[in-house]
Amino acid sequence: MIKSIHKIVVLFLIVIGVWSCNNNSEMNYYYPSSFYRSNQLQPENIAQKPYQATNKRDSANMTIGWHPYYLEDAYLNYDFSLLESVIFHGYEWGGDNSEAVIDEWYKTSMVEDAQTVGCKVIFSASNYGALKSTLFFDSLKVQEQFMDKIFTYLKMKDADGIELDFPAVSAEHRTNFSQFIKTFYIRLKQINSEAVLYVSLPFFDKNNAFDIRAISPYVDLFILGGNNSANSNYDLLDNEPIAPIENPYENDSSSISAAFKHYNEKGINPFKLILELPYYTTVKQQETRRDTIPKLKIELEPVIIIDTISFIDTVITDYYHDFYSYENFLKTYEEKDILFDKMALSSYINIDNPNGSGNIKYYFDDSTSIGAKYDWALNHGFRGVGIWALGFDNNHTEMWQMLDDRSSKQPSLVATNIPFSIGSYFHRNKKMFQVWLTFILGIIVFGIIIAMLYWKSRDGLTALHSFRFYLIIIAGLAIFLFLTRILFQNLIFQTYPISVTIIGIMIGLLLTYFINILIDYEIQKEP
Repeated sequence: MIKSIHKIVVLFLIVIGVWSCNNNSEMNYYYPSSFYRSNQLQPENIAQKPYQATNKRDSANMTIGWHPYYLEDAYLNYDFSLLESVIFHGYEWGGDNSEAVIDEWYKTSMVEDAQTVGCKVIFSASNYGALKSTLFFDSLKVQEQFMDKIFTYLKMKDADGIELDFPAVSAEHRTNFSQFIKTFYIRLKQINSEAVLYVSLPFFDKNNAFDIRAISPYVDLFILGGNNSANSNYDLLDNEPIAPIENPYENDSSSISAAFKHYNEKGINPFKLILELPYYTTVKQQETRRDTIPKLKIELEPVIIIDTISFIDTVITDYYHDFYSYENFLKTYEEKDILFDKMALSSYINIDNPNGSGNIKYYFDDSTSIGAKYDWALNHGFRGVGIWALGFDNNHTEMWQMLDDRSSKQPSLVATNIPFSIGSYFHRNKKMFQVWLTFILGIIVFGIIIAMLYWKSRDGLTALHSFRFYLIIIAGLAIFLFLTRILFQNLIFQTYPISVTIIGIMIGLLLTYFINILIDYEIQKEP
């Protein structure tokens, strides 16, 4: 009996631990760590010196790029022949700049210029923030109004498709999001059968809100945002790379290779995947200032306010990110030698440490680092890369030359068609095996129930202590899993999880003990 109790305790602890972790993860919203595209600064005095490509783009290799609405005529500097698609970026559901975005969309000639040389023009629509995502997916009417509006903008300029950027979908809206993608795709094809739908993915789908297998048939291209913006510790001026292939700071969860592995395990097809790469950087800065702050007032009874005399001086240090486009970064640090990190495949410069001796690194991406990441993406079966953003280079043509040099390079077929293995087969078909195992277990349980209806079988089985133990364990776990769906939503469980868990285990042990006594008593009563 003591061994049985030990087994029950261990099983209950495991189930409680796993179940509580799962419930906690679903209750939290995920706010992406990446900086939203709309936050970047624009370069000044955009020059109109278009690059002229010398190579012909291979159709199997897709290069796309974003044109932020606020760059206005920067597209005059683009060579659209090197791009499969250009994405007009700016519209945000619930944003405060919608009118300015649509005004620019209405008057721009970029659509005609791009389509003339065979480059698709995509209208981007986004929804940033967990709260706005909840408001959006809790209302079918809101979703319908959103689709009506987006399709109106599509037809306004005879554009070639839509990009949806919804990085903060929560776990509870996983099914709603999948249905929204399906509905959006069907309506898009009804308007224009040749139109395409691109869907941007957060760097890591931490809430498991993107059901890749469910939405893949309705998505023409997935875009993996490579901007992890890992340098969030403001107390340190050291900057990590924005889009490292492998993170040199041993923070693998913020690397592109780890993000790709994450989505690969979710069943994504690399040939439908574009790697978005930054053409900007963020540099952590610190600002120290001396402010005069009034001393606190003291309230006494009866109400007498004593204003403490004078003010106090204090030194305040603020830490913040300074945004640089590629062109502005080079202008600011043009005298520095540019170095290359082979692990991150990122460029960087060394800056004197303002807080002491030694240097600190400022990472950024240029044509060299983006070219290296382009090669990495194609070698791993990606369809191509995307550049955020095309107008951030201004007078520089290095990036266009890099795209020209790679315009005929094809994605790796070996990486796209992964060799068969038993492990990968089981992983890809795990849902099928789950259904199969559930069916087999159902047959076994049904057989046991039928056997227990016959008194000789029932008496023989219940006399076996091992059978009785496993039967109680299976029934106890089933009841426990059912009850925890309710209990873990209870306030007392969330407030005192450990105490309530211990009480639950003790109650389970007492019930098991009394059930065993009852069974023995009933057996002894029989002749």
